[in-house]
Amino acid sequence: MERDTWSDIRRMFDSAAAKTGDAIACSRLRLERARCLNRLSALYEELGRASYFAAVRSEEPCTA
Repeated sequence: MERDTWSDIRRMFDSAAAKTGDAIACSRLRLERARCLNRLSALYEELGRASYFAAVRSEEPCTA
């Protein structure tokens, strides 16, 4: 009976460790997604600024 108890405890800790690893991986992905969205927002802002100044100068916007 003692052996079964230790096996159950070990399985419980292994399961908890796996779930913790999954949660950490998910958090890392969320952080990377936030970084990408911030970078994308900055690029759109830069594009908008370039388009505005091109329109003010009556030139075609440079979207490269």
